[in-house]
Amino acid sequence: MFSTGCACGLASASRRPTSCVLERIHLAPTQPARVSPRAPRRHRAIPFTAAHPAAILPLLRPLGSLAVPGALVVGTVAPDLAYFLPVPVEREESHSLAGLFWFCLPVGLLAYVAFYVAVAPLLVELLPWRVQVAVHGWADGRLPRATLAAVFVSLLVGAVTHIVWDSFTHSDGFVVVVVPALSEALFTWQGYTFYVFKLLQHGSTFMGGIILAWWGYTKLPQPPVESGARPPLRRLAALAALLILGPALLALVSGLDHLDQGTGILGRTRSFLSAAIFTGGSVLIPWVVLVGLLARTRQLVRGRSA
Repeated sequence: MFSTGCACGLASASRRPTSCVLERIHLAPTQPARVSPRAPRRHRAIPFTAAHPAAILPLLRPLGSLAVPGALVVGTVAPDLAYFLPVPVEREESHSLAGLFWFCLPVGLLAYVAFYVAVAPLLVELLPWRVQVAVHGWADGRLPRATLAAVFVSLLVGAVTHIVWDSFTHSDGFVVVVVPALSEALFTWQGYTFYVFKLLQHGSTFMGGIILAWWGYTKLPQPPVESGARPPLRRLAALAALLILGPALLALVSGLDHLDQGTGILGRTRSFLSAAIFTGGSVLIPWVVLVGLLARTRQLVRGRSA
């Protein structure tokens, strides 16, 4: 669930007008000039979206009955969905205060429903046995029991944690803009300039991944000894290949095509990863949803005819 997934057909569009305070600060002329100019929209930064769910772990207990874990996780990745969906939305818009309501909330709600209805039943067979036991309800293709208000609150809270996190780790982040020290260039190596905020970004991403792995290892219940027949390995391999092979190939081609946009080893690596992640994610997300919907429809038709 933490991992989450039309390559060149993503639209670019003009910026929406807004009076959001955060965006006014972002556009102000006081932004430090030390940060390099923006790159084109799709290759401006590498989104390390998978680590963001770590931010909601301390909030599960304080939120009480308003905590819907699935919606919280979706909320933490919702601002970055603008990178991967064919929508004319810039990063500055989806990561803004106004964007919480006109982008993150509706898109997050659609992603939440799509995951549980179409994607989760498809992916549950591919998960390790211990995780399967913890999320056995995914196979039903039903939404978790929760009020709509709780889902909305969880989506918004998750999205807020994402925006706050990014405000410390991106050149256009609110905190980076108002604290010039975070924009200081530390050194350049192999075509890649290391800024303070970049070190925070990479460091927090690494720590977030470690925290999620630790939480999963310690909090998931220890399942009983695996019993019953599992799908044949050949079927699981075929399903994994069906979902991943095409997007992975397109990601590789796109990454190689953009390899020469960077300088030095790190610069070229960054250009490769940026293009590969954007392209792979832009194809993987709608593809997995489509396959999941087709499988779900087939299952329902079989159930009615039985």
